[in-house]
Amino acid sequence: MKLIIICIKMSFIAILPIWLGAQCFYLSSRHQVYIETAITKFLGLSSLILGFVSGCWLFSLHYPNVSALLASVVVLMLSLILNTLLAPYFKNARFANSLVAALLLSFGALSYVV
Repeated sequence: MKLIIICIKMSFIAILPIWLGAQCFYLSSRHQVYIETAITKFLGLSSLILGFVSGCWLFSLHYPNVSALLASVVVLMLSLILNTLLAPYFKNARFANSLVAALLLSFGALSYVV
């Protein structure tokens, strides 16, 4: 039972670096609305790649490699789309980011049910 709980926590933890990388990538865009001046493109892209690789590695601790890669790609696509779509509607960055994180974590929880 403890092993199952640890594996579930690892999948939730695997979603977070991918989401943070996607958030930094969004913040490097000149069209983002959260901060006045965008962060550098190099920092945004490098954090996206680092977050994706670390999330994929964390997923691979519980799933086979192909499933881990597929789960990482799905979480990355959901993060980028949700950040882009929700940003104009919420001027409060914390609320929009917490909404995106909650949706992604519920996606991770639903993957265990199905």
